[in-house]
Amino acid sequence: VRAVHDTWGIATGLRLEGRAEGEAGDGPVVRPGVAFDRCGRLLVLAASTPLPVAAQLPGGTLHLAVLRADLAAGEPAATLRWAAPGDRVEAGLDVVLGTVAALGGRVAWTDAGRRYVRTAAPVALAAGFVRRGTAVAAGTPQQWTAAIAVDAGFSGVPVYVAGVSPGDPGPGTATVQILEAAAEGFRITVRRPTGRDAAPGGVAAGTSAITTTPDDVAWIAALPQAPAGAGDPIPPSGPCPGLLSNREHR
Repeated sequence: VRAVHDTWGIATGLRLEGRAEGEAGDGPVVRPGVAFDRCGRLLVLAASTPLPVAAQLPGGTLHLAVLRADLAAGEPAATLRWAAPGDRVEAGLDVVLGTVAALGGRVAWTDAGRRYVRTAAPVALAAGFVRRGTAVAAGTPQQWTAAIAVDAGFSGVPVYVAGVSPGDPGPGTATVQILEAAAEGFRITVRRPTGRDAAPGGVAAGTSAITTTPDDVAWIAALPQAPAGAGDPIPPSGPCPGLLSNREHR
């Protein structure tokens, strides 16, 4: 959701409905369901929740049924409230489930204001392996740079993840950085620590210049495709409070 959907709203359930035959209580309820806010937090209403009775709503005034993350309880807990006219509703942090109003002695409800998440975007994936010595590189075994070609037919710039495996004898643990990315490939820089601990046996790795990749390079690329529509988008408002709170799942 956080990385691919780029969306927020109702995922499933959370309908405003009348009670089923034989179900205890009177009046309509909000059914259980799942939503996401604009911070990617999972909002779950675990049980059917009664709507306010007509006496609790000013006659003819519309109220919004709003679901919001319960930061104190932690993800995926959520709280349901009834927003009266003039109450602050933050699009993207508050997920509107519908509207309720008192009409005479009964409560009427509609789906006005509901927003659904977009369908999860399909992801185009590709992977490749470049054997050491087969791509042009510059630098030394301790630090080198190379352009890695990707022939996957991407329509945009994907997200690349790359790793390297050293030749024999291995010159030590490497850090990998992707400097430039394009649909046709990426540019990679590989660095290794220097000194006597840089290689097995406490022998410093060589520092002579290289012309081809001294390591095997494995890569994976992912490009989210255009997500399905979710109706007219509503611009989100406000920050993401508590996004890094200890109670939330990473």
